[in-house]
Amino acid sequence: MILWRPRPSVALELGLTGRPVTAARLYEVGLVSRVVPAADVLATALDLAGAIADNGPLAVQCTKALMVGEVPAADWDAIGKAVAPVFASQDAKEGATAFAQKRKPNWVGR
Repeated sequence: MILWRPRPSVALELGLTGRPVTAARLYEVGLVSRVVPAADVLATALDLAGAIADNGPLAVQCTKALMVGEVPAADWDAIGKAVAPVFASQDAKEGATAFAQKRKPNWVGR
């Protein structure tokens, strides 16, 4: 299930020419997801990494596979097979339990 993909022609042009490009242009064509002042880069990256790390590792891995096209978008059986282990995992049970108990989950990656 590919929800978004940068325009390959732009990426190819940038890669083949090696021409300098601004962060604003990279954002405009979808090759970067956000542009922040240089002084905020580390804090922004750490905030994003923290938000990702707060999620269950199996769910993160599965989501990445779905988003980058490792699983065919039109193949519902393949999508079901990709997500089934996540929903059957210990982490899924832990996530639901933690939510009900209003606490942060303790992910184990299983």
